[in-house]
Amino acid sequence: MVHYSRKPAILILALAAVAGYAILTRASSASPDTNDAPALADLQILIAQSDAGPDLWRQYAHRLQQLKQYPHAAQAYQRVLQFDPYDRPAKLQCASVLALAGNPDELASFMKQVISLDPKLAADIFTRPELQTYLTQPAFLALNTEARVQSMD
Repeated sequence: MVHYSRKPAILILALAAVAGYAILTRASSASPDTNDAPALADLQILIAQSDAGPDLWRQYAHRLQQLKQYPHAAQAYQRVLQFDPYDRPAKLQCASVLALAGNPDELASFMKQVISLDPKLAADIFTRPELQTYLTQPAFLALNTEARVQSMD
């Protein structure tokens, strides 16, 4: 049996851990509302890891939203909702970016889910300025009415 030195592999793993920690520390210490927000590339590296949690996905979604990459931001907020389907701020932001993305079918589908889980929140979402243009469409008028009726129950 041939024995290979483990030192190169250990060194590579240690360097990767240090680099990952440095990126994570920089990403988690920056506030997403400031210019110190983590760079999109740094966040993409971090979420590529299988253990990326909801806070990291939320930072990523917020950064995409800041960069007006609304369809991708919506996908990232939906990842946050996979961790917690009752996360109201994530639902609100997801609906907003879906509205800004201009995809009425995807927005309607999402709002149906919100109505079934939290009709009061859905009624509140329909009052947001970015959704007002959709309320001229019969499908969204019906969803808005359904949300208001169910929220009174």
